[in-house]
Amino acid sequence: MFITELPVSKLYKKLKSRLKLQPRYVLRAMLVIPLHNYKLPIIIPKQSHPANLIIKDQHEKIYHLGYKSTLCAIREAGYWLTNSLSTVKSYLREFLPCKRLRNKPAAQQMGNLPEERLEKTAPFTRIRTDVFGPRYVKDRGTENKKWGLVATCLYSRAIHIETLEEMTTDCLILALRCFMAVRGPVKTIVCDNGTNFVGMRNKLSSQLNLTDAKLNSYLQGNKIEINHNTPKASHQGGVTERMICSIRAVLNGMDIRNKIDTKTLRAILFEVANIVNNRPLTGTLIHDVEEEIMTPNRLLTMKGRY
Repeated sequence: MFITELPVSKLYKKLKSRLKLQPRYVLRAMLVIPLHNYKLPIIIPKQSHPANLIIKDQHEKIYHLGYKSTLCAIREAGYWLTNSLSTVKSYLREFLPCKRLRNKPAAQQMGNLPEERLEKTAPFTRIRTDVFGPRYVKDRGTENKKWGLVATCLYSRAIHIETLEEMTTDCLILALRCFMAVRGPVKTIVCDNGTNFVGMRNKLSSQLNLTDAKLNSYLQGNKIEINHNTPKASHQGGVTERMICSIRAVLNGMDIRNKIDTKTLRAILFEVANIVNNRPLTGTLIHDVEEEIMTPNRLLTMKGRY
């Protein structure tokens, strides 16, 4: 800005009553700081091309530290930006290198619930299964590994846990047999693409090498369908993964430090399933004292916790 342009400048007229101006071919402000750059900073209009160049230069010199540090660097360099805070913030908000460094990833939009989650059925008619573990047990002086098979009801959100002796197809079939003996018939079983689940499906479809012929006739008589997640789509198993997270939280809270045997582990897993099934399915009721909280156990047993 030239000296001859100062009297007719809108910026000059606006700042004349607020700052002591001393033109030196550029517009400088008289302040009470002894350093020359602080005492006579060059005033740069906001949202201008020179302002953007100065912000970019000083921001890169401090390696993209932040808007407060950028403002400090601009002042130390001898510049005064009008509306400096909003100007620097708006520029850094659209500065591509900073967006790459600090921007959060876009939030995943939740899709529609599958039909089996909305269809009203009896508990454990449609389930999703998964395996968690291992847990170390000690039987007769020998240390072994045991796993847990969790079956999650897609409608009531209740869970059932069975102990797996080994990660084999035969042990998985026996665990499902125990589950169906306790919880009743199942129409649909959805699982991931683990080798034991795939092997179970192959055995049931080929009707070969079954440990019990009655199990085969039972599955065929009740028309149980076994489905798998889409390959490389682990997010489809989020229903069971969330339950496994709750199961592990309860197990960690029990603080089991000593080695336990298989019988104790089985009892502990049943207790864990009972605790998880007592979680509320709706928001905590704080207004209506008489209304009971809906839990999976109430849908299963029609009884409360106490």
